[in-house]
Amino acid sequence: MTVDAGFVWWSFALANSVNIVVALMFWARMRRPVAEDRFATASMLLGIPAALLAAAGITSNQPPLAWLVVGGWAVFALMTWIVDHVVEIEFRQPKRLGILVPFLVLFYLPLLGMAIVQLTNGVVPWAITSTTFLIAFSLSLWSTRSLGY
Repeated sequence: MTVDAGFVWWSFALANSVNIVVALMFWARMRRPVAEDRFATASMLLGIPAALLAAAGITSNQPPLAWLVVGGWAVFALMTWIVDHVVEIEFRQPKRLGILVPFLVLFYLPLLGMAIVQLTNGVVPWAITSTTFLIAFSLSLWSTRSLGY
């Protein structure tokens, strides 16, 4: 897979921004609940540059995986906004698997995919992005276990 260097560096910046904001969101869920909404909003707002980057990837003929994973984050952010703020459906507690499963897939696949795409950028960017992903993933598991859902 040959990805334009500029595209992959923007993807690197986006992936790590999302991972860091998501990690802070899960940390805040346990330690500073009033800040959780701010980080959740920031993660949704990162859907805007994700959509722009995906569109740039399509128009500049980047390999599909490169723009699909960032586009996946844009789709997730839009879905989150619709479910949480437009129709206001509670699906996390109690669990509504028909919404929860696609939500989790759309959450984790783009994050993992953005880390994988960084392999085209070199082992150091991949290691950084994978580390921030693992931190966010670990905090999500920790907060879920700690809060009982």
